[in-house]
Amino acid sequence: MPEETKNIYQRMMAAQEEVSYIKKSRAKGVAFAIVNHDDVTAKLRPVLMKNGIHVGVSLVHYEVQEAGEDKYGKPVFMFVGTYDVVFTNVDNPEEKIVQRHAGIGLGSDDKGSGKACSYATKYGYLKALGLETGEDPDKDAPPEVNKKGTSADKRRPLAEKIREQIEGNIEYFITKDTPTWSAWLEAHTKKKLKELTVEQLEAALQYVVSEIEDQNKGGK
Repeated sequence: MPEETKNIYQRMMAAQEEVSYIKKSRAKGVAFAIVNHDDVTAKLRPVLMKNGIHVGVSLVHYEVQEAGEDKYGKPVFMFVGTYDVVFTNVDNPEEKIVQRHAGIGLGSDDKGSGKACSYATKYGYLKALGLETGEDPDKDAPPEVNKKGTSADKRRPLAEKIREQIEGNIEYFITKDTPTWSAWLEAHTKKKLKELTVEQLEAALQYVVSEIEDQNKGGK
């Protein structure tokens, strides 16, 4: 079938046939492997271009919340955004597939909004194309399920990952005022650990990972 006669669904299917898996990578200083935005974009961009699919991202809604302070005493803000990731047939722009995703980003400057957008865009790509990402069934197993069939504690694995990251990079986080990982987390979020929601722990984990990456790139 000539490329220009394919509809958006046929083009997306062709892209799915070319890419079915994106391997997780482990950034320097980070204790677990992740699939980051740049890896996904580098893998998919040439495939989408080849199949005549344009991708655009637009911000639908956002809010900014105070989320504590960093180790330098600067205020840290949580940017929570909702984004539309739009896949368009370049030969018939009326044909579109829209993926709506939320993104959360923490930062003491304008990085929070960029992180939120990257997070939502990454999952828009992955879900639209039904891609596997090399999940480790042992390390990333779902939390235990109680008798009612609901998650016993979705927060525990997130808190554990934060602990691993901070204790593995104590020079970036541990001070006399925050001598333990939980003390750092509570000082950073201005909440007790048991009060933090799953979303707040996810945002804190993103912030910790991004701080480690920035430090290892010779940031602050």
